[in-house]
Amino acid sequence: MIIEEDDQSLFIRRFEDYKRVVTPENQNGNFTYRGLRALYNYLDGVFDEENPLKLDVIALCCEFSEYKNLEEYLIDYSTEEEINETIMGLKEEDDERNEEKIRASIEFKTRIEEEINDKTILIKIDEDLNEGFIIQQY
Repeated sequence: MIIEEDDQSLFIRRFEDYKRVVTPENQNGNFTYRGLRALYNYLDGVFDEENPLKLDVIALCCEFSEYKNLEEYLIDYSTEEEINETIMGLKEEDDERNEEKIRASIEFKTRIEEEINDKTILIKIDEDLNEGFIIQQY
């Protein structure tokens, strides 16, 4: 039996080998490079020598999904009414910036984040979910 110790670079190369990385040439990839680094860090924190992960790129692509923003996530996991509410909440952020609208937008994003955390594993790529995140499929 040959055991290969994965580091972040090798982990990412395996996804490149399977053409699962989003690039200008491959817009249909499963993960961005930023997303793969976040996924690697998450998995590295969950698995260790006593509980190792056998790297299976296809299984990880089936188990986890990267979303570029909340709107994209809600299209997959929400009703049309929830999507419209979300879009309005996000657009308020772009309107005239006053404290009440900003506070409402933050509360809205926090509520969505809490809902995701209640249903599944959330892996943040950035603090703002509108900058991308990964979830475990449910």
